[in-house]
Amino acid sequence: MLKKMSKILFVLVVLASFNLYAAVKETKIQTNLHCESCKAKIEKNLSKVDGVISSNADVASKIVTVKFEDSKINETKIKQSIADLGYKADDLNVKDKECCKDKSKCTDKKTSANAKSCCDTKATKSNPNAQ
Repeated sequence: MLKKMSKILFVLVVLASFNLYAAVKETKIQTNLHCESCKAKIEKNLSKVDGVISSNADVASKIVTVKFEDSKINETKIKQSIADLGYKADDLNVKDKECCKDKSKCTDKKTSANAKSCCDTKATKSNPNAQ
């Protein structure tokens, strides 16, 4: 009897863990982030979104990778959260906001100490293709 119950318990645990794993999805979203400040802003915001497990914004590729629970949130809402911050999110256009409010923090740390502010080259309504 004990052996039979342990087999049933094992099967239930395996099924439960499979269901938890199945609910986690990953998406990659193309955006127009420019610097480490932009990266931090996006990742901080997404960490507060219910259902988002983790996010990683890559400055070089301008891609945000997000792991999320599909039972709590979907890709469209994640993209909208990024767009609400003022960044392009795949096919969603940005709201009328600047990427970096504090330009003193908005420098590309990979270049020299005299790095140009990323906000000087960011996409705007008047120049949406700037990078």
